[in-house]
Amino acid sequence: MDDRERKLLKLLQDRGSKIKECKYQYARFDAYGDKSYIELKERNKYYERTLIEFDKYAFNLEYAKQFGKIFAYVVKMENTIYVFNITKLVKDGYYFKWGWREMPKTTEFGNNEKIKKFVGYINTLDAIQTIKL
Repeated sequence: MDDRERKLLKLLQDRGSKIKECKYQYARFDAYGDKSYIELKERNKYYERTLIEFDKYAFNLEYAKQFGKIFAYVVKMENTIYVFNITKLVKDGYYFKWGWREMPKTTEFGNNEKIKKFVGYINTLDAIQTIKL
C-alpha cells in the first residue's frame, strides 16, 4: 500500500470505520474488516466510470468468497470517497465492460513504460456509499 492509500485508510478510520491495514506485503488487497476485504484507490481527478483492474477484481472476489466475506472497492476522487460492494455488483449481474487498455505499468512518477491491462469500469452512481470530504 502506498502513502496515498494509507491516507485514505486513515480518513476512513477517522470517520469511524474499523477496517485495518493489511500488513502482509504481497497481499492483493489493502485493508480488511470483519466482513470484508478492501482494495483502496485514490485517483487524481474525478471519473464518472472508475477503473478496476481485472486481476485484483478476480483474486479479491474469489478470496472474499472463500472466507465468507465481501470484496469492497473504495475509491477517492477529488473530495468524495466512493464505496463499491463488488461482491453484490457481481451477484446482481453488473456489466463491467471488460477490455484491454494500454496503461502505465505502475503509477510511480517518472516511469513512462506502458503495458496492456485487462480492466473494467464501475459507474460512481453504483456506489453503495459516498462520503463527502
